[in-house]
Amino acid sequence: MDFLQHMHNERHLIVDLLLQEHETRYNAEYIETRDRSTTTFSIESIARDRTCSFTGHRPEKLKRSYEECLRSLTKAIMDSYDDGFRIFISGMSRGIDLWAAHIILVLRSFHPEIRLVAAIPFAGFDSRWNLEDRRIFQSLLAQADASCIVTKVKAASSFQLRNVWMVDRSSRLIACWDGDPGGTANTIQYAKRMNKTIIMI
Repeated sequence: MDFLQHMHNERHLIVDLLLQEHETRYNAEYIETRDRSTTTFSIESIARDRTCSFTGHRPEKLKRSYEECLRSLTKAIMDSYDDGFRIFISGMSRGIDLWAAHIILVLRSFHPEIRLVAAIPFAGFDSRWNLEDRRIFQSLLAQADASCIVTKVKAASSFQLRNVWMVDRSSRLIACWDGDPGGTANTIQYAKRMNKTIIMI
C-alpha cells in the first residue's frame, strides 16, 4: 500500500470511529469540506492543565491489533477533549505516537481550537525508517500547530528526554502499554512520580 492510500484509509477509519462513538456530533462529509481558521499558537503558551501527551509501543512490539489500538486511542482522545483538553503532544515515533497525531488532526477538523504539538527527540530521528513511514511522519509533522526538537544529541537517551519533556508540559498521559520494560514503561513511571493523570488503554 502506498503512502497516499494508507493516509486515506486511516483517515476514513478514524472518521468511522468518531461516528460510532458520537454519531450526533460528527458528520462524515463535514470533515472533508470544512475550512479551518487558525490562530497564533506557540509552545510557550501551553497550558499544562489543558494538555495531554502520549506514550506507547512501536507497531512490532504491540500485542494487539492496529484496529484495536486505533479504536482505544480515538476514544481516549475524545474523552480527553470532553474533559477540557485542547492541546495534545505527540512524540511522533512510529506506532502509537503517529496514530494519535493522525486522530488529533482529524478531530481538529471538527474542533479548530485543538492544537497538535510535535515533540521530536532529535533532528533526523526518522532517517532509518522505510520510505512510507517517513512520508507519513513528514505529512503529519507539516500539519502540526507547533513542533520542538528536544535535543541536539543523537542517542538512545534522547528519546527518554523527549518523553520527559512531554510529560512535564502536560497533566494527562494516554498510555498504550502491554507490560514490557522499555521507554513506554519508563515514561509511565516518570508520569506517576510527577503526579500526572495516566489513562491506560
